[in-house]
Amino acid sequence: MQTDACYQIRVRGHLDADWSEWFARMTIARERDGTMTLTGALADQAALYGVLVRVRNLGLPLISVNVVDQSAEENRKMISRIWHGWTTLSNADKYETLLTEEIFVGIQNRHIRGFKGIQLLRRHVGDEVEFVTIMLFDSLDAVREFAGQDYEQAVVPEKARAILARFDERSQHYQIRVERKGDE
Repeated sequence: MQTDACYQIRVRGHLDADWSEWFARMTIARERDGTMTLTGALADQAALYGVLVRVRNLGLPLISVNVVDQSAEENRKMISRIWHGWTTLSNADKYETLLTEEIFVGIQNRHIRGFKGIQLLRRHVGDEVEFVTIMLFDSLDAVREFAGQDYEQAVVPEKARAILARFDERSQHYQIRVERKGDE
């Protein structure tokens, strides 16, 4: 009995994620260098051929086709890194300014390959203000480049520690399994 093989197909050019179904539900990753990687399990060589025909029909130049280890592929699913910190009411605005004007800019300036973005959430809870950061990475390897080998360890600069009342010592990491967009 044949099992699905996981393929990684790299092409020159970009399509958005809406094309995923057309490419046998493969994951589409747009790279900064103008290339795109299609990754996913295909039932057999005929399914692979079908995807390659679609690549050709769209006029996307083929760069490479590789069979990848599916366990290694689990490391390449989009990762959401979530962390919580709390300030006093009087320090909340100061902390938000530090995050947005210094810490987030510093993260962006590191040009971490596979870092896709960061979000900041804020809410008032009793006599504290809770902050949540949600960072997106395209793999655990990218998370490690940001945080180090112990990638769950929170990355909290000294300036932030001085303002925070308390914070999570460890970040949580989740694979993004499904993402659906609303009507525009």
